[in-house]
Amino acid sequence: ALVVAAAGSGKTYLAAFDALNFNPERLLYVVHEESILKKSLETFQNVFGSTVSCGIYSGTSKESDADFVFATNLTMCKT
Repeated sequence: ALVVAAAGSGKTYLAAFDALNFNPERLLYVVHEESILKKSLETFQNVFGSTVSCGIYSGTSKESDADFVFATNLTMCKT
């Protein structure tokens, strides 16, 4: 799905609650800036709690074995 809305309008929480309704075993969340990765991961952890493991897949970290993986589009292009 693609959500387009203003900054700070709650797009990440919308995605997290949508994922909660879907209850996926694995999830890939792609963002356009590395500065957004950690904040997105924190948002999903707030919604899911400790029921899933979360990892960052970026230039400096390759935690691809987590249930939910957070990556930048540039890292994914290079993979």
